[in-house]
Amino acid sequence: MIPSSRRGLLAAAAICVLACASPRPAGSPSPAGSLVVPLTVTAASDPSCWRCHEAQLGEKARAKVVHAPFLLHSGCVACHGAHAGPPSKAGLLAPQPELCRRCHRAERFRGPNLHSAIESSGCTACHDPHGAAERRLLSSTVAALCGRCHDAVNRPQHRELAIADDRCVLCHDPHSSPRPKLLPRTVHEALSDCRSCHEPRPPTAPLARSAQEPALCLQCHDGVEKELARKSAHPPAKEGPCTQCHSPHAGDRPGMLVEERPALCLPCHDGVEKKIRAAGAHPPARDGRCGDCHAAHGAERPKLLVAPAGPLCFRCHPRAQDWAGSRSSHDPVREGDCGACHDPHGGGPKLLVKSGGELCATCHDVQATERARKKGHPPVAQGACRTCHLPHASDLEQLAAERIEDLCVRCHGAMYEARAGARLHRPFQARRCGVCHVAHGKDALVRAPNPCAACHSAATGRWARARSRHGPVAEGRCAACHEPHGGGAARFLRRTGAELCLGCHEPLAKRLAAAGATIHAPARECERCHDPHAAPEAKLLTAAVPALCTGCHDRGEEQWRKVHAAAGAEGMGCTDCHDAHLTKG
Repeated sequence: MIPSSRRGLLAAAAICVLACASPRPAGSPSPAGSLVVPLTVTAASDPSCWRCHEAQLGEKARAKVVHAPFLLHSGCVACHGAHAGPPSKAGLLAPQPELCRRCHRAERFRGPNLHSAIESSGCTACHDPHGAAERRLLSSTVAALCGRCHDAVNRPQHRELAIADDRCVLCHDPHSSPRPKLLPRTVHEALSDCRSCHEPRPPTAPLARSAQEPALCLQCHDGVEKELARKSAHPPAKEGPCTQCHSPHAGDRPGMLVEERPALCLPCHDGVEKKIRAAGAHPPARDGRCGDCHAAHGAERPKLLVAPAGPLCFRCHPRAQDWAGSRSSHDPVREGDCGACHDPHGGGPKLLVKSGGELCATCHDVQATERARKKGHPPVAQGACRTCHLPHASDLEQLAAERIEDLCVRCHGAMYEARAGARLHRPFQARRCGVCHVAHGKDALVRAPNPCAACHSAATGRWARARSRHGPVAEGRCAACHEPHGGGAARFLRRTGAELCLGCHEPLAKRLAAAGATIHAPARECERCHDPHAAPEAKLLTAAVPALCTGCHDRGEEQWRKVHAAAGAEGMGCTDCHDAHLTKG
């Protein structure tokens, strides 16, 4: 039943048709302003065609293989006129095979030698135009179709030998060919004499090979035999059957291959198929140029490679030849081992076998150790190795992406902005970060044991011989007191005066801050008594007591002698009675 909406449209169409069909005197002009609209009937879900042809074609629509235009229903008009106008079968828009060639444009359908069945009966001599149980819309099996016209048994063309099953298309193209008898472009030289490969048999019996593969093939193809003697041999070629890759009689492909590459290789190399179907496929592998890298039968190198891995890659990547001669180059590059990082068939971006730092970590454990450090270098810990290094080669040391003077500033430029106008430490000012720092492998990325000693060796040598050394000096922690990059204070001190010292000497700081304390004046100026690095006396004192005290206190003064004589303190040390820093009031 036609839906109500469609019934309305059909009624309107009928009125238009009647109006246009009203009789007029012959030769009279069309009424001024009139519009003639051509009607187009389609066969969408409203079965304009289907309601009449369903009984005939319904089974075809449910067939295993259905012709694409027929499957869409609306495609009926791709082949048929809406009204059976042309004097051709079923109202076809054009005679066969021209009609079919509108979609099937391949050269194989247009060869100079056309199959006689197509010339006489068109494509439908073998194909059902709507639907069929056989592949490629064949109306029957290949053997049955060919048998309609060709007696496959006892034919003189086949040396009175039977042709088994559907083997006709192994040697003959069913559509057209540039060669007589519809033979493919390439024909096995032995085809003219079947006994070159087959044993004589009774006429009704199928042919049998005179020897097993590959021995049978190697009787003529002695060049292949030499290839198979190499270190790496292709199993199908060495063990057989050769017909796994080659047609024994004829074919349209070079070497009589049974399939185009890579489809030929993929049934055995299924792992490769996933890679070349992915977005990051290597063009030679994706395009089926397997032979660019691999020998088909045998080679001296593993994996049937036609050349060593490095020179093989250089054929398409000539720039890579120069990398090994750079100032620094990656070990795999020098060794020509491109496969250490790249998958030759397909992988991630740039064919990498792993992503980012995960790839580098397969050889360099620095990434894992950097994550375990308290202050690891973020690019290393995060696996962003290419932030600093080039993957193949560099004109700088350690595969650096830029000069060290410029490389660090990419991320640490704010350190210079924060110290604008201040006096800078010379290595920092010259951007020679590597003088004091390493990129990875050390806590806080500072060179061990003490990077300051590299420039200040005279001072550190002198301090090492002193009786007492300041804890940070002895431990190589110069940055505890000095700002290593630069600052406004003298000697790049982090703070000035006693404020710097009291930051570590907290007990003394609390005593000095106590209410009512009487503070020794030098206690606010630590360097009046103490050397901040090392000294010949204990506790970093610049001189022994009482000599240190007499620098300020005159022991010959009358008042001093009078006070100390009364207390019986002559000959005692000053600190026997006095606190060097403060007393309670």
